[in-house]
Amino acid sequence: VLGMGVRSVGGARLALVLFLGVGMVPLGIGRASELLLRRPLPLPPSVNDMIDFNIVLVGIADAFTLYNMLFVLLGVVLGQLVGALPGTGPVMAMAIAIPFTFTLNPLTAIAFLVGVNKGGLVGGAIPAILINTPGTPDAAATTLDGFPMTQQGKPEKATKMALYSSITGDAFSDMVLFTVSPPIATAALKMGPIEIFALMVFAFSVIAGP
Repeated sequence: VLGMGVRSVGGARLALVLFLGVGMVPLGIGRASELLLRRPLPLPPSVNDMIDFNIVLVGIADAFTLYNMLFVLLGVVLGQLVGALPGTGPVMAMAIAIPFTFTLNPLTAIAFLVGVNKGGLVGGAIPAILINTPGTPDAAATTLDGFPMTQQGKPEKATKMALYSSITGDAFSDMVLFTVSPPIATAALKMGPIEIFALMVFAFSVIAGP
């Protein structure tokens, strides 16, 4: 629970910064156009106008090809190997793997790097469970329950629980992201200077908080 809380706080801060940046760019362009052209801003597009489901289906078909899935599998395996080494992590693994993706097409390269990142996060739980030493900072809380299970002779059960928990959390967060992103983008286009200022104050308060 502690590990999930730490990751949630970090993810919330990153989400706020990204939301602030994405929301301010179109708003700044729109306000500048209004001042220059002296005409009202056009109405923001609706969610249905922003989403072309044909493009979504084509993107899914391009992503779930055998070629891309093999690179995802390779990235997960390499990420687990690096994440299982205490002192390293998925960030270092991705930094090392980026030069090898220059010859790949962008979709395959991103799929490979995502696999490295996810595999590294899962791999950090292996030494946390077996030797009471987290491979990544995210796996620090895993030592509280995982290593005692190893002492009881249940290391396989502990590693399976860590794997299933990681997969479930990632899948749920991805579904929430896909579902919530269009309404958030629509709301960002409707925000004015007062809302932007309030959001900036809130974001800086969260970042400066303990």
